[in-house]
Parts: sequence; C-alpha cells; structure tokens
Amino acid sequence: MAFLEQLPIRAARAPRRIVLAEGDEERVRDAALRLAEAGGLEPVVLIADAAIDMPVDWGGEVRRPADDDQLGQFAEVYRETPQGNQLTLAAARDEVRDPLRFAGMMVRTGAADGAVAGAVRIVSGRWGGRRLKVPGGPDVRPTSERVREAWMSILGPELEGATVLDLFAGSGALGLEALSRGARVATFVENSRKVAELLRANIEALDAGSAADLVIDDAFKFITSLQPRAFDIALADPPYSRGLAARLLQRFREVPFAQILSIEHGTDEPLDLSPPDQDRRYGDTAIAIVPAAHSDEENRR
Repeated sequence: MAFLEQLPIRAARAPRRIVLAEGDEERVRDAALRLAEAGGLEPVVLIADAAIDMPVDWGGEVRRPADDDQLGQFAEVYRETPQGNQLTLAAARDEVRDPLRFAGMMVRTGAADGAVAGAVRIVSGRWGGRRLKVPGGPDVRPTSERVREAWMSILGPELEGATVLDLFAGSGALGLEALSRGARVATFVENSRKVAELLRANIEALDAGSAADLVIDDAFKFITSLQPRAFDIALADPPYSRGLAARLLQRFREVPFAQILSIEHGTDEPLDLSPPDQDRRYGDTAIAIVPAAHSDEENRR
C-alpha cells in the first residue's frame, strides 16, 4: 500500500497535521483533498506558484513559503541547525523559501506533525518535467531539483555530446538529466538488482534505451576496470556518512577515469580539494567538481 494511502489509516488512530511540500504538482493537491476527505488529518499544502489554489473549505491549509508570515521565524530556527549555522539570516531565508526546507522547519518547530515529499522530476531539457520512479529504503536520498539544476548548470556546455557515467545511480536522475540536456550516452551503475529494475523502467519510460547502458555492479568494482578518461563526465551521489565520496575521489586521483568527476557529498564530509577543483555548497549538500588534469598533476608530484 502506498504511503499516501496509509496516512488516513494511521491518522484514525492519532490525528496529525501533515505537510505536503510539493503542492505545485496536481497529484499532490489531489492527494491532499483525499486525505482531508478521509478525516483525521489536517493537510498543509505548500506551493511556489501563487496562481495555484484549492477549493473553498476543503479541510486543509495552503501556504506559500516565499511570502509566509513565519518565514523569518523558520529562518532563525534553520540557523540553529548544523546545516544552517554558518548562514546569514538573509541566506537562511533564501534556503527556507524552498518548500521542502520550509516543511522541515514546520515539523522541527512543532507547527506540523510530519511531512510528505519525494517526487523526482527531470528539471530541464527535452524531458523537462517528466517524473521518475524513486526506490525506497534508508539509503535513498534523491538529489533535490534545486541542487540538480545548479549542478547541471555548473557543467553546462560540457554536457553537450558527452559520454556520461552515473555511479550509485539509484533512480538514474543524474544521468537522465544529463541526457535530457544533450549528453550523447550515459552508463548507469547500480549494485541493487531491485533498484536497477526501477531504473530500467525510468529509462524505458523516457524511450532513452538507445542512449543508456545499465550495469548492475558495485561502483568501485566497476571503476577499477576503467582506463584513464574512459568517460567525459562522471557523476556520483553515494550514500552519505560512509566515507564513500572520499574513497571515490582517491581512486580518481590514482586513475582519472573521466575528464571531469563530480561528486555530491554532505558538507559535514569535507573532501581533500584544491584549485582548480571546485566545491559548491547548497545548504547541507555540496557538489565537488574535479578535473582530470588536476589528478594528473597530483600523480606527477
């Protein structure tokens, strides 16, 4: 049974105020209406588009974080968290304008009992707006659309015609986003057969099979077989807090298997980087960009 279908059952036992952070999507608003009709839940729908509205007396609440009365309060609370304690108040306000972050602050302050989110979409390009299936599990942490948009913007013109490697592929959102923006081919490496089947379904739904190669294998085992510069761009979003990002960077220093390696990592897991490497921070997430030329220089020292 899907999580949204389970909520009314749980709410009958203990009424809850639940935030749905992706209210710009029609399916999320429809889910909120169903939850309100079922009783026991008071849904709060967060929207970014001011033109979106819900029926009168529908049984829940609609809020727009960008101009919400509690934005300042939640920004102050966010600055007390490990992710936001280095931010200015203005920067914290910008972070909390994100509906997902706003939902988190509602729960943290007790303004809501829980939050529901998780939709993953292609952000831009020929498949912009298309939804992807996302695997469940404790290690699944899809890159947010905001971070993915910034990430692909950094790579920019490098994507056109590129051969791309997507390590720890999960839903395939990174590699598929790269293909959507002009990459020529993408190889997806995922070690879970169950997740790989879901990824295959995402590839087929986009009719991307001719440009996609799916490999079911451990990411580190796979890259040990690669020659230097086997790919133009390697993208990786490994699970946090296991040292995997640092281990991947070390392997790249030894054998730069792509022209560019780009890794998502937590800001509490700093990587050993130096110019011309880049490390861009987005809240508690950072994106490292490491050119192969830098790894060549390190190896010559």
